[in-house]
Amino acid sequence: MDSVRRHVNYDGPRNDALVSPYSTYAQKPGTNDWYGIDIAGRLVLLEANGTVTTLAGPVTRRDVVPLQDPLSPTGVGSTTVSTAQIVAANKVTIGSFEGGLLFNGPSDLAVDPTNASILYVADSLNHRIAKVDLSTTPVSVTTYAGTPHVAGQVDGPRLQARFNMPTSVAFGATGDLYVTDNGRPGAVREIEPDTGLVSTLPASPAVNQPLVVRVDPQGDFVIAQSSTKTVHRLSKTTGAYTQLGPSFGATLDSWIWLDVDRAGTMGPVGDILVAFSVGQGRAEIWRLSADGTTVRQHAGGTGPLYQGPLSIVVDAGGHYSWAIAVSSTEARMITSGFGSLGVSVWRRLLPGDPTYRSFLNNDYSFWLNGQNIYTRGTIAGGPTRPSFVLLRGLNGLGALGLPNFDEMAYWSDAQLADYIHAGMGGEVPRPEITGGNLCDLIFYIRMTSIRAMREELSRGACTLP
Repeated sequence: MDSVRRHVNYDGPRNDALVSPYSTYAQKPGTNDWYGIDIAGRLVLLEANGTVTTLAGPVTRRDVVPLQDPLSPTGVGSTTVSTAQIVAANKVTIGSFEGGLLFNGPSDLAVDPTNASILYVADSLNHRIAKVDLSTTPVSVTTYAGTPHVAGQVDGPRLQARFNMPTSVAFGATGDLYVTDNGRPGAVREIEPDTGLVSTLPASPAVNQPLVVRVDPQGDFVIAQSSTKTVHRLSKTTGAYTQLGPSFGATLDSWIWLDVDRAGTMGPVGDILVAFSVGQGRAEIWRLSADGTTVRQHAGGTGPLYQGPLSIVVDAGGHYSWAIAVSSTEARMITSGFGSLGVSVWRRLLPGDPTYRSFLNNDYSFWLNGQNIYTRGTIAGGPTRPSFVLLRGLNGLGALGLPNFDEMAYWSDAQLADYIHAGMGGEVPRPEITGGNLCDLIFYIRMTSIRAMREELSRGACTLP
C-alpha cells in the first residue's frame, strides 16, 4: 500500500495525466464521464476526452520538483532522506476531510441516484462508508456509515454500525445502498436510505469473502468472490444464492471485478462483464449471460489484453485486470490493469473501422523490426545508443513534454525522418536509421498510435533514402 501511495499521479489532458491502475469507476450520470477512486485515496473525474481532474485526496503537483538533498543544490549529498519525505514534497491533498480522516485503501464508489452531487465510497481500511459532497468548495468528505477504524459486523443505526473491510458499494432501485464486507466472515450489507438502518443480507458458505456487488435489472445482487474466482446471484426475494458460470481460475486470493450491463448498451440486458487476474500473465475479460448459462471470453489469456483491429497494442486493455465498468448511455466500457498504466475505453466495432488483421499479417515483420529499433535506439548492428523508450515510454506516451505517438502518427514521412535523425527529442542524433529500417520505425510509431484504430494503415513499399 505504501508503494501505491508513493505513485506519481497527476492531473492533465489525455496522454499527459496519470491515473493509478488500482482504480475502480462509476459513470457520472447523464454524461460519458467517469468518477474513479484508487486505493491510495485519490478521487478523480475522468472525462470522455481523457482529461483527469482530482476531486479529493492526494495529487502530485506538477509545478514542484520532488525534495532534493538540502545540503546540495544538485540533490547529491550525504544526507539521508526517506522516500516518504521525497514524495511528500510535491504531493498535496485536495478536499475537506471531516476530522482529518483521509481515505484509507478505498476500493469502490457509487453515485447517489437521487443526487448526482453525492458519491459513496467503500473506504476499506477505515472500515466505513464515506460520503462525498461534490457541491461544496472544496469537496467535502464525511463518514456516512460505520465506525471509523473499528472493524466488525454490527447492524443498527448507520453511524453506530460496524463494517469489516468494505470493498464495494452499489445502489438498488429503491435507493438502498448495498455493501460487500470482504473481511471474514464476509457479508453483503444493506443501508436503508430513509431510516439509515444497516442490516445484513442472508449469508452462504459458498460466498464468505465477497469482493464486489452490483444490482441487476431485476433487483437481485450479482457478487464476485476473490478467493474462489466465482460469480453468484443473490435473490432479493428468496435470499438464495446461485453460482453463475464456472470458476474463473485457481482458488487463489487474488483479484476479480465485474459490472452488470443494466441498460444493454454492450449486449443483452443484464449480461455480466467479468475482469480477473490470477497466476502469472493471466489477465482476462469474460461475458456471462444474465442466467449464467452462456460464457464467452472477450479478451486476454496469457498476456496483456489486446484490443481493436490490430491486436498488437501493448497492454491496451490493462495487464493484470483490475477494473471494468459498463456505460449506461453508449456501447462502451472502460478497463484498467495493475500491470500497466492508463485507462482504456472499449466500444463496439463500427462499419468504418479498420479490418481486423491477426498480428498485421505480412506487415508484422516490419512492425517487429520497428519495435526493436525503437527499443534499442538504433538498428541491428548499429552503434550503441540510448533507447527511445527512455524518452517517451514503451507506448510512446511519455511525460517529458515531447510529442507522443498519437501526435507523431499524423506527421509526414519526411517530418518523421527528420525528427528521428535528430534524435527523436533526445540529444543523440540517429543518422544510421535509414531506408527500410527508417520505414519500419515510422510504421511502428503509427501502428502503436490511436491513428491505427481509426484508419487502415499498411507499411507499403519504402521510398525513404
